[in-house]
Amino acid sequence: MGLIKYKTLEPAAHAVRAPQVLDLVLYYAQLLTAIIDQTNHKEIFESVASQRFQKFPWFGFERKAL
Repeated sequence: MGLIKYKTLEPAAHAVRAPQVLDLVLYYAQLLTAIIDQTNHKEIFESVASQRFQKFPWFGFERKAL
């Protein structure tokens, strides 16, 4: 019996690159999200901190409230 040889198809170049590009896009999206979250956290912290440490008059002197 003769063996039948089938031609194996090579994946197209764009099909091979697509997962790599998708991984890169997801990586940058996560990085951007982390930067935005860190910035928002800093702004919220500074806002709360400025409210907590307001100055008030005390016997003619301004002191920071703790």
